[in-house]
Amino acid sequence: MPHESNIEVAGEFVGQAKRGPGRLVAVATVLTTLAAASIGYLQASAVRAHDEAAVRAERLGALAIKVAAANKDQALTQVERYELLTHAQINEASAPSSQVGRWRYVASKTVHDSQAIARQQQLQVDCSALTASCQIRPLAPVCPHADAAACGAARWAAYEDATQWESYRLTAEREMATAEADAAETRFAHLAAALTMLAVAVFLFGFSLTPQGRERRALFLSCATLFVFAGVVWALAFGLRGYAQPPKAAAMRFADGEVALNQGDAYAQFADMSAARTHYADAVVQLRRATALWPASISAYSDLAQALSDVTLPSDGAYVVPATHVLKAAVADDQRALKNGSESPTVTFDLGAELLFLGIVTNDDAQIANARSLSNTALARFVDERDQGLHPGDYLISAAFSVAEADLAMGSASTATDYRAAIRWMTKLQAEVLPSFVADAACVDINLIVTRRPNRRAEAVSILKQVDSAALVDRPTCNPALAK
Repeated sequence: MPHESNIEVAGEFVGQAKRGPGRLVAVATVLTTLAAASIGYLQASAVRAHDEAAVRAERLGALAIKVAAANKDQALTQVERYELLTHAQINEASAPSSQVGRWRYVASKTVHDSQAIARQQQLQVDCSALTASCQIRPLAPVCPHADAAACGAARWAAYEDATQWESYRLTAEREMATAEADAAETRFAHLAAALTMLAVAVFLFGFSLTPQGRERRALFLSCATLFVFAGVVWALAFGLRGYAQPPKAAAMRFADGEVALNQGDAYAQFADMSAARTHYADAVVQLRRATALWPASISAYSDLAQALSDVTLPSDGAYVVPATHVLKAAVADDQRALKNGSESPTVTFDLGAELLFLGIVTNDDAQIANARSLSNTALARFVDERDQGLHPGDYLISAAFSVAEADLAMGSASTATDYRAAIRWMTKLQAEVLPSFVADAACVDINLIVTRRPNRRAEAVSILKQVDSAALVDRPTCNPALAK
């Protein structure tokens, strides 16, 4: 029959006794289809892993906020009690003899009541994202004794930071869960690419068996084989690799480092620089452990860069430019944070400031230009944050001055314009940041530029006078290098 001869192709069709190359193509098609089905299953697993990690991250974030607020309230209650005790002890020391007994009684009563309240206070610890519940433990007192004056306000501020350990741990675990979700999403995308290659291969295998594809069968089979090979290799290389779950210890070490870093800031705020440097050094140790345990961390690297800069602060707490080796280490840590996916404008700003100092010290204009670009990007982000009702005052002003300082170092024609913009921000945000502090920081930065690039001295002196005038700072010069 005529219609039967139209569908015969040299022993390749179903029902013929003779085996031909079509049978081999059919087998290859089946095997490729099975491989595609396996990849589809792996895709479903990746979707499930992504969803589970995303939900866990959301729960951890909400839990961290809840725990931070609850534990801070507990800490503030104790701090307020010790503030009352301090007030009573000060009045006792300065009161006339007829009133001493009264204030002594008030102090004694305050201690008694504070201890009674403390016995009822509890911190939330060991929180679980699965159950959204926490264990509790008693709250330690601010001071181990009743003498509030022996503790000091700096200890109180550090005490508040210590109670936030659990929220920092939860925050780190949230970052880990988010990274797991991102890794699962990336895995899904790679598996989708591999599945697409195998689907094309199945089509080409099938088309090569049709009358239309017979004439160029070798080409279609070659392409199909290439797609099978590429799809399988792609799936093996990118889709089958799991994501190494970060160890819980990394979150714990991050929490230790975060507490130590913030406690260092608390002591530095009250000019206890010896205690501040001790805590900063501990923060460096703990954050290095956190990054060693989990190299994909973002927050640990950015905070480590900050701790490295802070640990070198002088005894008077004055603003200084860190040493070159410190700058290089901080740059490396901030760059790693950005490489790991940080989108924080603060990290971008910190990196820009570090590169600016490093470029000036090493006389590297490429680094200075890169620093200006980063600082300008961070400045735009901070301005957007302010427009949204946030208060990045310190960072906004510093980023504006970093842009201007990069221009000054390179002798840019934009120097005067950018300094005027930075001064306007300093004046506008003086309720958030003391202009005198900004002027002191500008003095140190400008002096560094003049020391390394003396040909900028005349312009630098003029600019510094404008900064001092706007900040209401009265001084002939801020450094001998500018007085030459």
